Amino acid sequence: MKDSNFENMLRHSKFIGIGKPGKKKVTGHIKHVVGDDLYVDFGGKFYGVVKRPSYAGDRGYKLGDSVTIRLRDTEVTGHFIGQSRHMTLCEADISLT
Repeated sequence: MKDSNFENMLRHSKFIGIGKPGKKKVTGHIKHVVGDDLYVDFGGKFYGVVKRPSYAGDRGYKLGDSVTIRLRDTEVTGHFIGQSRHMTLCEADISLT
């Protein structure tokens, strides 16, 4: 970029290009597999965590695979019982497509 100040770089970044999630389809890569949980890196602040589909078995969805996901929210937050403020689960709300 010709003018590489922070404001200009942020405005033209892929993260800002996503815009509001609103069930957008994006491509990510499986970075961790823990049991049937797949941790997908799509370039956001947090990984998205989704269950491996039962039809996929142990052979489907391996570490490093590219997957298409539906991005519902980039950060899961909520007000939990006993807390005086909102908290984050440090993960994105996604589903496999």
